[in-house]
Amino acid sequence: MKPLPKFENRKRAAEDEWNRHPEKQIPIIRWLDQHGAYPGRNPYFFIQDFQPRDQPQPTWLRGDEKDLDIVQVLHEGRYRLCTRETMTMFNLQYVMDWN
Repeated sequence: MKPLPKFENRKRAAEDEWNRHPEKQIPIIRWLDQHGAYPGRNPYFFIQDFQPRDQPQPTWLRGDEKDLDIVQVLHEGRYRLCTRETMTMFNLQYVMDWN
């Protein structure tokens, strides 16, 4: 059975995402060994969204926080809000000042 056209490149896209994030490979393998396959989930998005627990992650904001120097950044293809300090600490791509 031939795959549906919208899923033809799923394997290639997942491979590309896997190769783009070598820091996630060992934590993902460990997670899969412990929990098994993630049924019904597109592997591309699983790899993209996976956040290793042992690595510090940026703290994202809503934008309505008071008395913070908030900036918009581009992180893994998504526009996010964080403090200027977080942007510097994680070397995030600056987009604009938020407030």
